[in-house]
Amino acid sequence: MEFIQPADAHAKLSKGGVLLVDIRSDAEYEAGHIPGAVLIPDAQFDSAAARLLNPRETIFYCSSGMRTRASAPILANAGFGSATCIDGGLQAWRGAGLPISAGVANTSTINVARQVQVTVGVLLIILATLSLLVSPQFVIGTAAIGLGLTFAGLTGSCTLARILMAMPWNRPNKQQNLGRNTAHG
Repeated sequence: MEFIQPADAHAKLSKGGVLLVDIRSDAEYEAGHIPGAVLIPDAQFDSAAARLLNPRETIFYCSSGMRTRASAPILANAGFGSATCIDGGLQAWRGAGLPISAGVANTSTINVARQVQVTVGVLLIILATLSLLVSPQFVIGTAAIGLGLTFAGLTGSCTLARILMAMPWNRPNKQQNLGRNTAHG
């Protein structure tokens, strides 16, 4: 996987013929994105998506670059073994003073991955406290959370993330989606 600086990516995009793909969630895209980006969340990449995008030169990005790095195997399996990604993601793009399409969603909402981390952290603190103060049996809850995280890591499917995505603060207004540039119906 090749990483490109935001200014270099902007120059390539300005010349045309390059497809820009945002791999974040719908809610993150709605909160703000690089103009002209097509939204294809990383969980939706497969060989069919790769065939649709190829042979165009494609640049991928996420919020900070971490998810893009973590998605490298997914991108490679989908046919993007030599993918180009924006180093530092949308944060670096914004930091370079490059244009951002204004968000229409609640921009104070943190992304779902961080919501999962906060939720799991709070649950573990509560369960650890209860196991110390009330009953050692609450340790079973921490084991259940550990199993859930292991399952999510092995399968790429996180039930907690899906639950959080259904929460009202993570659902964009339907009317705001009408003009969105997406590659998945």
